[in-house]
Amino acid sequence: MLYFIKSEYWSKHYKCDTWWKPESNGYTSFLPLAGVYTEDDKIKMEKCHSKDRCLFVPITQEIWEKACKQIEKSDRALVKERLTITQRYDINMREIQESIEKNKKLYAELNELAKALGH
Repeated sequence: MLYFIKSEYWSKHYKCDTWWKPESNGYTSFLPLAGVYTEDDKIKMEKCHSKDRCLFVPITQEIWEKACKQIEKSDRALVKERLTITQRYDINMREIQESIEKNKKLYAELNELAKALGH
């Protein structure tokens, strides 16, 4: 059987599920980035980590679907952010274009004034 390891300590601290990363290298709340641990890993780690510190969660269909939902949610957030960046770019380009048009008008007015003053 394969497992994810949920850090009970950090899950309580951060108030969200917190998972061990691969090779016990830190923590993540994004389940798809969690490490996958074997039965041998579980046996070794249970000797030095208490159950109140880490919980071995079997990788079942249910937990796998939870990981997939996190990926889908992340994808939607990225698409939304991309749209926001594109929209901001469009707004900036419109503002720049409006500024160019205003400057052209000011330049034309200054030329007319200079001509009227004989310059």
